[in-house]
Amino acid sequence: MTAFKEAQTTADPETILLAEYTFITQELEFCVKTDKDAINSLSRAIRFFDDAFLALEVVKDKTLYQATDKTYPHDGKYRIKDYPMDSFHIAIRGHKGRLQNILKNART
Repeated sequence: MTAFKEAQTTADPETILLAEYTFITQELEFCVKTDKDAINSLSRAIRFFDDAFLALEVVKDKTLYQATDKTYPHDGKYRIKDYPMDSFHIAIRGHKGRLQNILKNART
């Protein structure tokens, strides 16, 4: 819980990513072993987060990121607020969907 509270008070993407990565890793650890759909989803999420950490490394080098940006389509379908839909954005989008599903299932 401390990690989540700290992540909420910072705009640091790496801190936020670490908190959420911990959440899905623990969710996988406590997941019912016969729930193959959940296991597959969480395992895929962890792989996406691993890629997102790599994307954050590139962002730290502004010159490298500007060059990388040129390798992504500039069509709106592949952009988020004029930034490329890179591994970080894909991981966050998927995680947001999982959290929304968790909340939806908790209400029913």
